[in-house]
Amino acid sequence: MSRALPSLPTRLARAALVLAPAPVREAWREITGESHVAAIRTNYAAAQQNRLMRDWVANCLPPDDEYRGELRTIRARSRELVRNNAYADNGARLLKVNVVGPKGFRLQVAADERSNRAIEKAWRRYMRRPVTVDRRLRGIPVQELIVELLYKDGEVFLRHFPTHRSNPFRHAVQFVDPDLVDETFNRDRSRGVNEVRMGVEIDDDGAPVAYHVGRFSARRLSLAFTERERVPAEEMDHLYVTRRPNQTRGLPWVLSAALAMRLTDKYEETEAITSRAGSAKMGILVPGPDAPDEIVEPVDEATGAPKRVDIAKTFSANPGGVFVAPRGYDWKDWNPEHPSTAFLPFRKGMLQKVASGLGPSYVSLANDLEGVSFSSIRQGTMSERDFFMCVQTFVGEGELLGWYERWLPVATLAGQVEIPLGDLTPFLDATMQGRGWQYVNPVQDVVADKEAIAGGLWSRTRSLAERGYDPDEIFEELRREQALAEELGIDVSIAIDKATAASALDSSNGSGGSRATERRQLKGLWARLGHVLSGGDDE
Repeated sequence: MSRALPSLPTRLARAALVLAPAPVREAWREITGESHVAAIRTNYAAAQQNRLMRDWVANCLPPDDEYRGELRTIRARSRELVRNNAYADNGARLLKVNVVGPKGFRLQVAADERSNRAIEKAWRRYMRRPVTVDRRLRGIPVQELIVELLYKDGEVFLRHFPTHRSNPFRHAVQFVDPDLVDETFNRDRSRGVNEVRMGVEIDDDGAPVAYHVGRFSARRLSLAFTERERVPAEEMDHLYVTRRPNQTRGLPWVLSAALAMRLTDKYEETEAITSRAGSAKMGILVPGPDAPDEIVEPVDEATGAPKRVDIAKTFSANPGGVFVAPRGYDWKDWNPEHPSTAFLPFRKGMLQKVASGLGPSYVSLANDLEGVSFSSIRQGTMSERDFFMCVQTFVGEGELLGWYERWLPVATLAGQVEIPLGDLTPFLDATMQGRGWQYVNPVQDVVADKEAIAGGLWSRTRSLAERGYDPDEIFEELRREQALAEELGIDVSIAIDKATAASALDSSNGSGGSRATERRQLKGLWARLGHVLSGGDDE
């Protein structure tokens, strides 16, 4: 039996319902009384509209509208995590240690040798002095603060003051708190007036031309700005990671892992409190049939009159404490079973999720070396270092090179850089070299570098740069060392014999290399023992 087709208006309504949001489809079911709406067929599983996907709400919005009304809340919660959550604080510490390191970024200029040394030496002297307008922070702490602000605030506003008298180089910087660049200040473009997006003034091409910075008074606890200062973009560096085109403000790097860290922190707190309660003897006083509503003491020592005391509803459970139950009350034990066996697996899984969101490896973030092997920790260390090198490139090229380009003309005019005055363009060809790391497997890696250099596949300059050393300084030290050794008649030549090189190159991992070395040592020992037993000399 054939079924009649729905009317044309009904078919049109259902066709429009396919593109309608979930709340509209739900309302249609209530109005029409239909038991269900046929599942919408899609080419991608993530685009399905059914009961399993009903709570997955996502909207396509302009990049700034995604967080326009939530930026201050996100920033505040991120800062609170770094203050009070040990894992979030360790993530910031790992970034500062591995991106900046103990010596900070090194300037490498690609001009002539004499000018290179003069500029790099002047830059080092500049970074060793206070570089902020308040004369509080030197170069390396400023670099560390840049990394930490990117981590917990998502953006850095650094204002430059040329011809400033706080240092002999006549150039100083000032950090501007992101809270002062008011994200609630927005203005549409009109004739002769630029658009303002979240405190950032942009031109017709979308390029920033000024930043509207509020004035904050220590006497006021709120950030309700009554007046703002317009700071030209030429004076301000705004550094943040761009996730979408036309994005105006930055988001904290800790954002994707914030909820997991918060849940883990509260779960650990609950487990700690419950475990402490479980370790003390606790129970419940159950009134019997003859239990009185109040306890009557014989007399009050002060007045001699009978004293009436209400029965305590709660009491403190202290380790080793003894509690006497009132007459007519029975004791019922309460022993919570904690710590739970699911505690460690849950925390490990959550911290692995947190590490995936932050960047450092789980082993480094959680300080958990249990169950790791040489090969696994080597692989994790190499991937982790790649992440830190990407951050080094972002900070070095995104902020420090621009800082150097602003600093060089001012420092030259101040007489602090010994290079010819005139066109400084050749001296702006420079890089910021971040810190390096020591070898994971020193013997094997050193021999591999030596073989690659001997074969023309690598250079000493790149090998030293990967370790975080300045090739010019190393070569100069070697020259002075060799000259002094020749003057004193000391042979300082060092060579690695073929046996050591073969042993190092054979050890592709910790366990395999050890077994191969043990086999060679055992073979040599038996050969030596046979030589001695046969009457040979034991030399």
